Amino acid sequence: MAGARFAGSWLGNLIYDGLLRVDPGLCRGWSEHKAVLAVARKGDADEAASLLRDQLAAFLDGSSRRSGNRRTGVRLLLVADTHLPKRAKDLPEPVWDEVATADVVVHAGDWVDLDTFDALAMHSKRLVAVYGNNDGPELRAWLPEVARVTLGGVRLAVVHETGDAKGRAARCDAQYPDADILVFGHSHIPWDSTTPGGLRLLNPGSLTDRRRQPFCTYQTAEIRDGQLGDVELHELPPKG
Repeated sequence: MAGARFAGSWLGNLIYDGLLRVDPGLCRGWSEHKAVLAVARKGDADEAASLLRDQLAAFLDGSSRRSGNRRTGVRLLLVADTHLPKRAKDLPEPVWDEVATADVVVHAGDWVDLDTFDALAMHSKRLVAVYGNNDGPELRAWLPEVARVTLGGVRLAVVHETGDAKGRAARCDAQYPDADILVFGHSHIPWDSTTPGGLRLLNPGSLTDRRRQPFCTYQTAEIRDGQLGDVELHELPPKG
């Protein structure tokens, strides 16, 4: 079980409850983020907890001071199936630009390498993420199979696989009755539909492996006034 090695510690409780795994972006700054991960992976729960406490306090203090300037909407960047470094050496530059402006980055699994997770967690204001079928033990130790968060009053769930397209709507209605949006991946096929039960199903496609699709893709959207606005599918230029 992920987090079992930290049992009984403050950090262990965070990992066990899925809070740190769902929102590792609380670690602000590359050196601080890497420091927490390094000591946690060595099993030094007390030192990791101390580092994370300090960073969390600084993060909350900064959020409080910035709250007066924050816009009311929540801008989302949805990505999946990055498959680095097999399919590419890095994420496409337009995606890093989107990361810089997004309030929340959602990754629906199949990272493959831990470095991409570390980098995206460090650069994102907030990261909501899961592991996929191609992700190994290191990533599964830090990421849940299913992530659930509420953003701007909208209940969002994230999972890598939902099964075949046939019957997907009924399965997802049954499996995620407490969600308004379900973001998924695995197929590398962009998807945007609403189930009979009112669940919005979104698959951003793949950033690096288009398979039989004409383009590699990702999605952006904004939550405002408790509602999900228009979802935009972005097509990345072909690799040179």
